Amino acid sequence: MGGDAGNADNVKNLKIPIPTPEIELQMETLLKNKDYEAIVRLVYELYGRSEEEIGVIDSI
Repeated sequence: MGGDAGNADNVKNLKIPIPTPEIELQMETLLKNKDYEAIVRLVYELYGRSEEEIGVIDSI
């Protein structure tokens, strides 16, 4: 059962994007406005997801 997606090496190698101050401000605004769809899109953008990848993720 499971797999090793959550093992320590995989977690250690995750690429975590560092948002710019502009992105942080944009995120704060979206959160205040409860614009969750725009928040999801911004996160996809931060992680550099393609439209194809977004389609796969959204279909799950």
